[in-house]
Amino acid sequence: MVRIHSGVSAAMHYRDNPGFEPFGMTDTNPKGPITCGGPVDRHAMVIRCLTDTSVGSVRRQEQCGGGNMDNVARRAQELPYHYDDPAIMGDQLAFQEELYRFNQLHPTDVHGKDKQLRRMFASIGDECHVEVPAHSNWGFHHVRMGRGVYCNVNFTCVDDADITIGDWCLFGPNVVIATAGHPILPILREHHYTYAIPVSIGSNVWVGANVSILPGVTIGDNVVIGAGSVVDRDIPSDVVAVGVPCKVLRPIGQKDRDYYLRERRLDVHE
Repeated sequence: MVRIHSGVSAAMHYRDNPGFEPFGMTDTNPKGPITCGGPVDRHAMVIRCLTDTSVGSVRRQEQCGGGNMDNVARRAQELPYHYDDPAIMGDQLAFQEELYRFNQLHPTDVHGKDKQLRRMFASIGDECHVEVPAHSNWGFHHVRMGRGVYCNVNFTCVDDADITIGDWCLFGPNVVIATAGHPILPILREHHYTYAIPVSIGSNVWVGANVSILPGVTIGDNVVIGAGSVVDRDIPSDVVAVGVPCKVLRPIGQKDRDYYLRERRLDVHE
């Protein structure tokens, strides 16, 4: 991978390597990190965008296809935006204070934890249990959780966009649900660009230990995600999926009605 240290060197690299396409800089990828829209001279545009040091970052984003959109609007449209814009940060620190209070509670203080969870989450159903410590960029303020969900220790939500979790889900230790990422193009990371795309998880999903679920993923109902998986694409309902990257291993079927682990036969069925 070419390391680009400045806008000038990025433009020079692009000029000298006509085949080089910064991620998103295509007419056919309107949802890429930089949307130029329509037939354009991309070589001229990228050089103009990356070498214009006489204006601020907001002006650069406008020249690169952002129009007059501010960072709040760009985030809402799942476009790259500046994460350190005060208009974006809002009450983030206050939400993190609530999360800090939650993590100071005694692990057996079920009533206190339930009360604090209801203060933190966008919405949360009955009979949910989140072990301490838990972690979240926005103190779970952008997380909607159904009924009867259990989250083991170090449950982490990078909730810069919405996260929706259905009923009766189980999350093993060290699960990460990340809605945020950064453009591949190095210069954009130097300029503090990020993007945030919602994640949706259905009902009765079991996510094993040390799983990472990445931006934009949708997981269906009744799914098992194997421990250590990295989920970077949608997973349909009623399957076992595992791996890096996570892929469907098999459907859930008759074998799962007969056995609970390898050759250990079930003696309960409801």
